[in-house]
Amino acid sequence: PELPDFLASFQKIIIDHIISNIEKALKDYKVKSLILSGGVARNGELRRRVSEKMNERGIKVYIPSPRHCTDNGSMVASLAYKLYMNGKRDGWDTDAYARFSEEGRNFITILPSEKIRKRYK
Repeated sequence: PELPDFLASFQKIIIDHIISNIEKALKDYKVKSLILSGGVARNGELRRRVSEKMNERGIKVYIPSPRHCTDNGSMVASLAYKLYMNGKRDGWDTDAYARFSEEGRNFITILPSEKIRKRYK
């Protein structure tokens, strides 16, 4: 197949998967609104399809402008630097599963309000 066709098909599969996961979550939670954010939210087709699907369900969608849809790599790197400079090191046996440690929390300068933290605890 031609590269543009391959890439379009690949994008469609990924977007279908994201929307499928959103729809699964909507079965478990009664929501009135959805925020699509992060680097993936910069994709125009994803923005269009998520908006379309949520509008069909009567769910309000909030999507930042593309210039505000960035990857959090720089934030992760900043935290890693602060931890490193404070003598915090992981061993070679560290796995790749995402989690947020208490140590890391001490170096974050912007945290959600107490009200939000309690709500999503």
